[in-house]
Amino acid sequence: MKKCIILIYLMVFNWIVFCQTPDNNCNRVVRYKALSKKLPKNICIEKGLEFSLIYSPTDINNDGYLDLIVQVRHANIKDGDTLRLLVYFQDKNGNYANQIELKNLFPIYFNDYSLNYSIKDSKLDNIQGSYGGAYPLKSIDFNKDQLIIHLMPSMTDHCYLYYRFDALLSDWFLEKTIYKEQDVAGKEREIRREDSGNSKISIKKFTYSDFL
Repeated sequence: MKKCIILIYLMVFNWIVFCQTPDNNCNRVVRYKALSKKLPKNICIEKGLEFSLIYSPTDINNDGYLDLIVQVRHANIKDGDTLRLLVYFQDKNGNYANQIELKNLFPIYFNDYSLNYSIKDSKLDNIQGSYGGAYPLKSIDFNKDQLIIHLMPSMTDHCYLYYRFDALLSDWFLEKTIYKEQDVAGKEREIRREDSGNSKISIKKFTYSDFL
């Protein structure tokens, strides 16, 4: 009888442990602890990456459900790495599916962007030098189906790229580009704008070399 009770106890204990053991195949490593509370369940990324930023949820594809946009990076990030954006679309049941990955929206990562910083790899050193001694990305903003990239190619120059999401093509396309100049007081003045018209310029074609 005692052996039977012990056996039942062990079975129950093992079942509890099994249920509480995290799925080792689901990587949910975060750069900052506070991000864990904002991550929906079952959102996983590949091993070696970590969540570094979660954007405010917004309805990108205009289906009435808030979608999730996250920034991920290598956990042991080093010169030459690339940050990524992952877009998860929410369905009517509250589930998320990773539909789009964008790897070209962030500058190449460097530990230091100053011109005094030297890198042994000549190709990477040239890229780092092309940034002009400063991180060229000011912000990436999502507002429903609109995505705005704000660049600062130099200390006084600003460039705003406006993209609109096409749900049928599952892609953002450039609508207009606005160039502004900043005066000594920090006020921006528009100096030029370019409308894309009927051109279908995908966000996947965006590259920093076109603006630096």
